Amino acid sequence: MRRAISAQRTAATARMVSRVRLGRLRRVDATVGSINHAVLVDNRAPTAR
Repeated sequence: MRRAISAQRTAATARMVSRVRLGRLRRVDATVGSINHAVLVDNRAPTAR
């Protein structure tokens, strides 16, 4: 649980930073982030169950 929370915080922080630095690529960053998140959730689902 702690790892998941810390990972989410890290991802959120990375998104904040990338948004400030790459304002033009917000959509691209958001898409990549959503894909990575989906992959993590998909990989963790079996373990959670």
